[in-house]
Amino acid sequence: MHMITRSCVLLLWSQLLTSVTCQDCTLEQFLNSRHFDSNFDVSGLDATYSGGKQVRVPCSVGYTGYFKLICTEGTWMPSGRKCEPKSCGHPGDAQFGDFRLVVGDDYVFGSQIVYECNPGYHMVSRSSRRRCLANGWDGTIAVCEGMS
Repeated sequence: MHMITRSCVLLLWSQLLTSVTCQDCTLEQFLNSRHFDSNFDVSGLDATYSGGKQVRVPCSVGYTGYFKLICTEGTWMPSGRKCEPKSCGHPGDAQFGDFRLVVGDDYVFGSQIVYECNPGYHMVSRSSRRRCLANGWDGTIAVCEGMS
């Protein structure tokens, strides 16, 4: 009798386990959700993730942040913060000159500045423009010399 009861319990338990299925989450769901940000790099993500899976979503080059998704019953649950442009800091002042921001509104990835020499000075640098890239400002600080 004990063996029959044990067999019945085992049979019921196996039926229950096979009838409960975890719902998967898809990359497409994430791409179409309000949580998606165009500054995420989704190139290395899989098309489908099983229930309970945690996924770290990296930021594109030039951006920083930490975003994690958890697949819960076929729905993505977000955690972390969205990607923000990396800061390049101050581009550097030119002696006898100044600069103005021509692209962007802060010294962050994608911004550009242009140096201009003060009256009575001319630029001897190869370039008057600097861009904020993923690893900092490109080029060098402009050089202005007095006109003779």
